[in-house]
Amino acid sequence: MGTKTIYWEKLISCTVVLALGVLFCIYAEKGKQERKKKRNLHPRYTVGVVTDHYNPLRGGAVIGYEFTVYWRKYSDKRSWPRGFGNFPPKGQRYFVKFEEDDPYNAEFLIDSPFVKDNLEIPENGWKQLPQ
Repeated sequence: MGTKTIYWEKLISCTVVLALGVLFCIYAEKGKQERKKKRNLHPRYTVGVVTDHYNPLRGGAVIGYEFTVYWRKYSDKRSWPRGFGNFPPKGQRYFVKFEEDDPYNAEFLIDSPFVKDNLEIPENGWKQLPQ
């Protein structure tokens, strides 16, 4: 009779831990979607520079980048998809999409390299991605 009580205690505690994990994942995904929605509501574009790249032991390849808005530097990192081949060299420039009111809410546009050297970059970014 004592073993049944222990069995149910373990089952209930495992279920609670699993449920909390699922709730945390849902909460994190909702926050990610909210940030993306805000970023797309009032987007601005600037140029980011690749500053670092590495392969952690677990997970995929990662690149670090930084960009400047209103004379303030922001930095972040993102995964580098396998389909894009080798890492871009440090110093390579790409467009970055960011929220006008919160530049920390940014997205490195991996499929949009910046190749126009003669184009001046406004300190508050462009309202549309330059052609």
